[in-house]
Amino acid sequence: MGYIKIQKGDSSDNFTSRFDLISADGIGDIKWTNGSDIIISYLSGKRVDLSAGGDNDWKSDGTDLYKVQDAVDVMNGASGVAPMTQLSVPLVSATMKPVVPAT
Repeated sequence: MGYIKIQKGDSSDNFTSRFDLISADGIGDIKWTNGSDIIISYLSGKRVDLSAGGDNDWKSDGTDLYKVQDAVDVMNGASGVAPMTQLSVPLVSATMKPVVPAT
């Protein structure tokens, strides 16, 4: 099972010493929903919301979304050490949630 490693931090550690591991297997969709969320939806019906938090925004040109997609492409179905993925704004939280069906 492959995982992507996304840099995580806050101002107390200069955004450098921590990371979150996110599964790269069974992904059905990766999308950018607004300035501060990238959502990874899994075929299992779960999703992970990646949040920049507060007033911070991911790059609107898609750069951060493409970095997440590229990291998944590298690690999907692989094993071993995942390279660190650094986004324009360090990750504040990665929250697993159920996927809510469209009404």
